[in-house]
Formats: sequence, structure tokens, C-alpha cells
Amino acid sequence: MISMAKALNAADQNIVSETGMAARPIVLIVATYIVTTLLQGALGSIPINKILGFALVVLLIFEWVSTRRSHLSYLGLLCFVLLSLHSTLVMISASQELNDLVYLASTMLMISLICSPRFRTSILEALLQYRTYISVVVIFSSMFLLLLLATGTGYVVAWGEAPYFKGLCNTEHTLASICTLLLVLIIFLVRTNGSKAVYCGCSLVIIYATLETGARTFLVPVLICLLLLIQNLFAYKWTKAALLLFVLFFGEAVFLKSGMANKFEFASGNIYADSLLSAITNGRNEIWLTDILAWANSGSMGIAFGNAFSTIYELNKRALSLYIWAHDDLVMLLYGFGLTGLCLYLACLCTLFHSLFASLNKGAAVLLTVFILFPLLLNGFFPYQHLVYAFVLLYSICSHELIPRKDI
Repeated sequence: MISMAKALNAADQNIVSETGMAARPIVLIVATYIVTTLLQGALGSIPINKILGFALVVLLIFEWVSTRRSHLSYLGLLCFVLLSLHSTLVMISASQELNDLVYLASTMLMISLICSPRFRTSILEALLQYRTYISVVVIFSSMFLLLLLATGTGYVVAWGEAPYFKGLCNTEHTLASICTLLLVLIIFLVRTNGSKAVYCGCSLVIIYATLETGARTFLVPVLICLLLLIQNLFAYKWTKAALLLFVLFFGEAVFLKSGMANKFEFASGNIYADSLLSAITNGRNEIWLTDILAWANSGSMGIAFGNAFSTIYELNKRALSLYIWAHDDLVMLLYGFGLTGLCLYLACLCTLFHSLFASLNKGAAVLLTVFILFPLLLNGFFPYQHLVYAFVLLYSICSHELIPRKDI
């Protein structure tokens, strides 16, 4: 697996044509996607997010095929296509299957592309070009979230009896993934000499909104963004340490009164919490065990090539009375794409981690690795596209010394 990952990484560095041609529209779409998702509930039946998502996938495919790669890379692409065809033959829900396939393809394409230093540079250049637009998106989003929070709009009863904040998004987790992406954009704006007061205020609103969602999966990515933000706000170590201590004490007080604390309390006593492990994972270990056992009993074809992603939802509904996915990328890939698909995904991740530790200092590389692995193992990484975008932009930002600017 490691040798395969190194071969893929070496192939991606061997670029003979100009890369990053699609970086500008990709960044523009990602920034716009934040606003359209925040306003999702107000847009009615207008499928603007699907249109933007489709355009983004097309751009990613164009960018990927515009670079020359090794035969191993093209073999991986062929393998993905064949697995997708097999998955569509055994699927039970076309819309759900297409949804997961598109999310997985988008994630793997982005991971493959971001391993290229030239593509990361192109992404950074696009961020700088659209910096004013990004500032408007961040400030508008923060003000909009503040308005919703102040008026109590967008709270729903979920999981337990406590209200959780989802704004106008379809789920609380979607909003939390948007908040993570917004924090990454704030890191970029602060690193390019944006107004510290303005973006500190925006960050407080966004972090509080995340806590109100109750989506525990995003606590670690948000904490990593907060650490990187503090790192870039002040030059002296003592000011960074003082601010970090203040944030910890103040954050604890806010946390205990937030939806996130309610979620932890509910999770410790729900119907699946029959053990310490169940309480910690909120019953996810029951889901993982159910899905792995079903994969192991799915026959040679199912074990090798999977049983379709859409099938896992019905499986969990029958076994656990919950229409949900595996809540773990590896289990999801194992059941949906079989051992072949899981190995393909792991090779892609190994390529990425090799790139991270080769291009960043050890501390930053560890933080970005945890940024991916925590949600990937405990809930899911590729199903939350805003979180994927957040990582891609964060990796590009951390890879470069940014050009100081004086505008907001």
C-alpha cells in the first residue's frame, strides 16, 4: 500500500502540462457554495447547489485529465469507473447511489490534485485574486448566522429534546461543515493582513454557531482552525498563550450552555449507550459492526467489489431502525466498493499523507492529518463536501507564505 501511494505521489509530481487552469473557477464556486447552502431553505426547489456541485466535478475532472500521470494513476481511475458501474448494477436507490458516488469522486479528485505543489499554488493565487469576494462572503455569512442565532431562527428538535441549530441548511452537520470552511477562509484573510478585529468577531459567531449545531464530529476540525487562527493573529508567543488560555476558559463556559453540551449529555444516555464504547461513539460501533458483518456475509463478489452505497442505508434501517450511512469512510468504502475500493481509497489517503509530511513542517502536517482522520473515522469525511473543500484550501494556505495586504 505504501509503495503504491509513493508511486502515485511521484506520478502526480511529474506534470508536463500547465496545472491549475481550473483553480480560479473552483475557488469561486466553493465560495459561492457557502452562501447558496446557507440560504438553502430560502431557495425552495431551485437546485442551485446541485448545479454548482456538478460544475465543480466537471472542473476537477478537466484539471485531472489535463496533467500527465503514471499508468498506475490511470489504472486507479479505471478501477474506480468499473467499481461505479458494478455499484449501479446492484444499487437499490439511484438518487442516493449517484449522490454518494459524486461525493466520493469529488473527494478523491481533490485529494489527488492537492498533492501537486503547482495546483496548491494555483489555488492560493485564485484565493488572492478573489480575496475581496471571499471577504464579502465571510462577513455576510457571519452576519446572517448572527441574525439567525439572535432571532432563534433555524433551531430544530433533534436527537434528544434539546433544540439544535441548523439555520436554513438541511442538517446540523451541513451547517457545521460550512462553519469549518468559513474558519479556513478567515485564516486566509488574517494571514493576508485582514482586519483582526473584524475577523475575530466573525470567528466568534461562527464557532458559537458550530457549538449550537451539536455536531460533535466538527469539534476537532474547528479546534484545529482555532489554533491556526491564534497562531496567525499575534506575533509573540506570550500573547498567543494568553489568548489560548482565555479562549479555553471562556470557551468552556459557552460550551456548557450550548447545543454541543446537550448532545454529549444525550449521547451518554441514549438507547445505544449500553457500554462505554457505545457512549463515546454515540452507538456508532453498533453501526460499524452491523455493516462489517453484512459485508463479510455478502459473498465473494460483494467482498471484493462491494454491494453499492445505497444498500447500506436500507441495511441499517432494517437492523437498527435508522436510515443512515456507515458513519465511517473506511466501513462505507468496504461495504459499498469492497476490498478493491477500500484499497483504492487508502492508497489515495496514503498519497495525501506522504505529501503533507513532505511539504509542511511536522506540526502543521500532524494537525492537517487529524483534521481529516477524526471525522473520517468517527462520522465521515467525503459525505461532507464543505469539509473536503476546507481541507483543500487549508492545505494550500499552509503550504505558502502569503502576500501581506491591507484591505479588509
